[in-house]
Amino acid sequence: MEGGKTMSDIDVDSVMAGLARAAARYPGCRIANCDCNSKNGKWSKGCWCMCHFRAMDEKYGKDKWDLNAFVRELKVGR
Repeated sequence: MEGGKTMSDIDVDSVMAGLARAAARYPGCRIANCDCNSKNGKWSKGCWCMCHFRAMDEKYGKDKWDLNAFVRELKVGR
């Protein structure tokens, strides 16, 4: 951590609890950040979540798309 500080056990427990709540709230999202079902290739129109990067890789090829292509895709969803 910055400045030689370390996370306490309480901080780690708090982070883990937050991640568990997010995963429960967004079970279809690979990074627990949106209501899409990215695990099954569903992408809601207008969603900017980074979980959809895998869909971009599948459609365009890994490292063969840019954020302009991502914006075009988010306008239509899947």
